[in-house]
Amino acid sequence: MANKLPDGLFDFLGEIGALAGEAEEEYIRRQKKYKVEGGIVPPTIANIGDKHYIVPWWVEVDSSVTLDDIEWTPEVFENKKEEVKTFESSSAPGIFYSVQKTSTNGYECDCPGFKFHNKPCKHVKEVRGY
Repeated sequence: MANKLPDGLFDFLGEIGALAGEAEEEYIRRQKKYKVEGGIVPPTIANIGDKHYIVPWWVEVDSSVTLDDIEWTPEVFENKKEEVKTFESSSAPGIFYSVQKTSTNGYECDCPGFKFHNKPCKHVKEVRGY
């Protein structure tokens, strides 16, 4: 004699399966769908006509995509410095100051005048030629 399953068990199991499927869909939906890298401006979504884009990368996406679906890795800039010239202090012999060119094409000096005033000192002016 075979065991008979209770009436409605298949319906119940079907409901559990449907709930599990919905939970899985929600989990997948909540995962980051898009990964964008670089830039200094955080991503946003632009709606142009009936199309949707992640900008400033201009990646076309589905209309259901939100900012929560985007994983952004911003670009990291290093301010690299290259030593240009060293000067000996005129008021304190034996102390040296260094002028460096930065990666942004600016100049910095480690003398007290540059640090205090945060503008070109006599050392930077000499390096620049004015």
